[in-house]
Formats: sequence, C-alpha cells, structure tokens
Amino acid sequence: MGPDPLQRHGEPAQTAVGGYSAGGLAAAYMALRHSEVFGNVLSQSGAFWWAPDHNGGICGAKCPESGGRSEDRAMDSSTEGNWMAKQFVVSPKLPVRFYLDAGTFEVDKSG
Repeated sequence: MGPDPLQRHGEPAQTAVGGYSAGGLAAAYMALRHSEVFGNVLSQSGAFWWAPDHNGGICGAKCPESGGRSEDRAMDSSTEGNWMAKQFVVSPKLPVRFYLDAGTFEVDKSG
C-alpha cells in the first residue's frame, strides 16, 4: 500500500485543493471532511447543483423518470438544491478559505 494521500505535508492554511466542475465540488467536499489538511479551496465553475441523490444523471424519486413532475424545478435531476452549502451550514465553523469562480450565465446544471 502506498503513502496516505491525506498525510500532512504542511499547515492547512498553506495547503489548497482545487478543481473545475465536479472537481470544484469535490474540492469543497474534501475541505469539509478534511479541514485538518486543506485550508483553502479553489473551485472553478463548481458543480454545486449536484446532490448525492443525483446518481450521475439518473436521480431518485424526485426526477421525472421516477414519477416526479417535470414542471416543478425542485423535481428535476438536480434533486436537493444547495446540498453542499447545507453541509457547511450544519458543520462546526471550519478554518477554510474559498475562492469560487463562475461565469456570468452559470445559474444551474444546464449553464
């Protein structure tokens, strides 16, 4: 087995994790779960519309293909809105700084 990828190599305030799209979402999640390692997040066009029920495009009971109503925006394949933000709200305050970057027309999963 190789070295532990979360082994500390410095102070969290000097360590960043980053990504684009799903990688930006994953970077935020890594900092949420491992703030003792990552003190900075760079998220470019992060896929923050995603939620665990999404299942890579085939989501749970809220989706139209599972009986949800397509005219109800809360019932589309994005499932629970702002899931990641809610995870930070319910967690203890963490010593994590964020740089979030998004384009002018990025409002949901379709653009």
